[in-house]
Amino acid sequence: MKALLVIDIQQDYFPGGKFPLEGAEEALQNALTAIERAKREGTKVVAIQHLAPAGAPFFEEGSEGARLHPKIEDAVRGEALVTEN
Repeated sequence: MKALLVIDIQQDYFPGGKFPLEGAEEALQNALTAIERAKREGTKVVAIQHLAPAGAPFFEEGSEGARLHPKIEDAVRGEALVTEN
């Protein structure tokens, strides 16, 4: 079975987050394109969300920054979600 893994596209990596990365918007757009293609081709999509414990520098569980980017949340709604600690 083929699957597309969408790993850690979370708010803290974007402007306003605790660990913004260069190229995050481009990576987001590439991921959205890949998700759309995978769904069209019948490939399973699995989103992975990193959650850190309270007091962590970023991805702190329950924080806005730990959330998947809203566009990814929409794109993977109804697909598998795996959280990693």
